[in-house]
Amino acid sequence: MATGREPPRTRYNQEMHPPRRRLLVGFISTLLLLILLGFGAYYFQGAQQIKQAEAALAADLPLEAAQHYERAAGYFPWRPDLWELGGRYALQAGDSQAAIRLLEEADRQGSLSPQGSLVLGDAYYNAGDTPSAEIAWQRALAAGVPVEERIQRLVQASLDQKDYPTAIETLKIWVDKSPQDAGLLYRLGLLTATQDPEAALEYLSRAEEIDESFQSEVTKIQRAVVGARYAEDPAYSLVAAGRALGALDEWGPAAQAFRNATLARPDYAEAWAYLGEALQHQPDQEDVSTPESISSNEGLAELRKALTLDPKSLAAHTLMAMYWSRRGSYDQALEYMQNAVDLDPQNPLLHIELANAFAQAGDMQSAYNSLEQAVTLAPEDPAILRQFVDFLLRYNYQLEQVALPVARRLVILEPEEPANLDSMAQLLIQLGDLNSAERFLGRALQADADYAPAHLHLGLVYVLKDERQAALNEFRLASSLDPGGAIAMQAQRMLETYFP
Repeated sequence: MATGREPPRTRYNQEMHPPRRRLLVGFISTLLLLILLGFGAYYFQGAQQIKQAEAALAADLPLEAAQHYERAAGYFPWRPDLWELGGRYALQAGDSQAAIRLLEEADRQGSLSPQGSLVLGDAYYNAGDTPSAEIAWQRALAAGVPVEERIQRLVQASLDQKDYPTAIETLKIWVDKSPQDAGLLYRLGLLTATQDPEAALEYLSRAEEIDESFQSEVTKIQRAVVGARYAEDPAYSLVAAGRALGALDEWGPAAQAFRNATLARPDYAEAWAYLGEALQHQPDQEDVSTPESISSNEGLAELRKALTLDPKSLAAHTLMAMYWSRRGSYDQALEYMQNAVDLDPQNPLLHIELANAFAQAGDMQSAYNSLEQAVTLAPEDPAILRQFVDFLLRYNYQLEQVALPVARRLVILEPEEPANLDSMAQLLIQLGDLNSAERFLGRALQADADYAPAHLHLGLVYVLKDERQAALNEFRLASSLDPGGAIAMQAQRMLETYFP
């Protein structure tokens, strides 16, 4: 007989099938335990990879760290930031391709940070993919990376591609953000001088107003640009600006100014000649001071074109002589230098260059004759007299008979000029009069306490007088006053020789 009520199913199951329920609960518990144990081991392995990455970083092994972060990312798919970490350290280790792969993976997963976009741009740039680098850097800027970090890279990328107009426009954005940054204004002025020398003067003047330390460099460019105005020729103005840039050792911008001059006037021989000179000072030509350092014939085609356009171009003959001299072809250098002197026989500087060419070719008597001619043309010019003395010092030629009297004349003409006093001291060192040399060097340093050559030569005097600590101090000071320069290199050689 029906009662109208049914027992609850759960109760029915518990009462009717207790063995089956215990079996099911046991199975689920075991399964959960296995999953937890497996996940724990998986998590442990991923955590170990992160620890190993941190240990690699502590040991200054960024590539190894990148590899561990990449493995860790495989264990922790919810942490795509690990791909970016791996990419950053791969780039730090110099592996651009690995960095691109890891950072692109972070980007695919939507986790690449703004700074990561900047790093990805760097990786593309190092791998030679400048267009992709610029896209990544633009993304970094749009995402909030400080403008300085991104623009600095964009400017350099444009310069590497010789795209000066884009570099200038990009740099203007930076200047707008930092209008009181004299360094930025100065750099903008230099780059603008390669396109529009007159427009560059505004930026350069503002840089000098903010920071007087730019005065010397700015003045050189201003004089060149203003001096070129009378010609009313844009190509001539560009050549004048390029020469000033070259004199400041800004050979990249100088080459661009000369190149633009050749575009404005393809028949302008001097522009081609100076372009040939500038190309020899490009980054892949690290040092053009010795034949051993020359690795290509960069600039030769431009110099030849200049001589084809104008066989009587003084600049072309002079610069061609310098080209062959750098490569140790002294007979060819002498030929072109003689041509230059024949074109302008009243120029004492050309006679000095001809003397150098004779000396390099091994003809010291002819070199000395050319020097005498230079002095005859400018007997009261301290610059010519100083070059005369320095030449004889360099070749250890006629020091007591000829160089010493001329050095005395120099000191009389300009008694407070450190270079004159230093030249006299060098002669006295060569002649063995160390006490007199020390006095002249003291006078040079009284006139200019930071004159690095005088400190270098005073150190040599102290070495010869066996005053080692004083010598050590002077060599160190000379090096610090001319960082990266010729005097610093000589001071370093002295330190290595006398204080190994």
